[in-house]
Amino acid sequence: MKLFGFFAIALAATTTLACEQACQEGIIGEFMNKYTPVIQQDFANFASSANLFAGVSSNNTKFQDDVRKAFKSECAKVAKKFVADATPAVLNVIFGKTAFEPFRGDCNHPFRVKQPPKGVPWTMDDCAKMDYRCGNPPSICHFFDIVKQRNYATITGLLANSTSYTTELNNALAKVIKKAGSKYSSAAPTIKKNVKKAYTQFTYTFKGEFCAGAQATLCDSWDPELKTKLLSYP
Repeated sequence: MKLFGFFAIALAATTTLACEQACQEGIIGEFMNKYTPVIQQDFANFASSANLFAGVSSNNTKFQDDVRKAFKSECAKVAKKFVADATPAVLNVIFGKTAFEPFRGDCNHPFRVKQPPKGVPWTMDDCAKMDYRCGNPPSICHFFDIVKQRNYATITGLLANSTSYTTELNNALAKVIKKAGSKYSSAAPTIKKNVKKAYTQFTYTFKGEFCAGAQATLCDSWDPELKTKLLSYP
C-alpha cells in the first residue's frame, strides 16, 4: 500500500492536466475582453456611416434624426448580442469536439512540460516546449498565431452568415417610423432595403478589417499580455 502511494504521488507530480471548463471559459474570456471594444467600435462606425436615407423622399430633419438615433441605439444592442454569440463560437473553435485539430486531450504522451503547483502559472519556457496540440494552456500558447487566426475567422464568419442582426435592426426602425406618423410610412421599405445593403457591406468590411489592416498592429500588441494571462490558467 505504501509503495502504491509512492507511485501515485510520483505520477501526480509528472502528470499534466487538461484545461477543463473553468479554464477554457477563462481563456476565452481573456480573448473576448480584448476583442469586444474593437467589435463595439466597428458597430458604432457602421451606425454612424450607414446611408439609411438613399432614395427616401422625406428630408425632414427630425424624422431622420429620430431614425438615426434609433439605429445607433439598436446597433449598440446588436453589438452586445453579437459578442455574446461569438463567445461560445470562439470557445468551440479552440476546444470543441467538432473543431478542426482542437486543443483537447492528453498532454503527457509525449511528455513535454510538468504541471506547476496550484496557484503557480505556466512559464514561457513551457509555451516553447509544448510543441503539439493538446488540452493545456502551454499548447495554446505555442500555437498562438494559429489560435488568433481561428478566432478572427470565427468572429467575422459569424457576422457574415447571420441574418438575425438585420432583422433586429429593421424591427427597431419600424417602430420609430410608425411612431413618426402615416406620412412617413412610405419610407419604411426603402430604409429597410438600405439597412440590408449597408449591413451586407459592413460584413465585407468587417471581415477584411477586424484585427487586420489598420487594426492588425493593435491586435498584435495584445499578444504578450494574452499569452501571460492564458498561462495563468491551470
